[in-house]
Amino acid sequence: VDLGQVTDIGGVALSFMDGSKRLEYYDVLYSEDGIHYTKVFSGESTGETEEYESLSIPGRARYLRMIGYGNSTSTFNSVTEFRAFK
Repeated sequence: VDLGQVTDIGGVALSFMDGSKRLEYYDVLYSEDGIHYTKVFSGESTGETEEYESLSIPGRARYLRMIGYGNSTSTFNSVTEFRAFK
């Protein structure tokens, strides 16, 4: 995700297809320049909702990246929404 300029963010919110039926395994990374990224989250979804799951990860970034490692039933991730918030 390109936010258009470097800005302070409070975190990200993601939703997943069948998010109430399986866990999604993923990392979230932030970057100010689009070249050097810092991993700010590594973990899994709750597996309890298809609505947004918010992660409070304050930082400065222009670029946000999500790297998926599959889910609890297969080797793919299905992200339906990915947002940043202040």
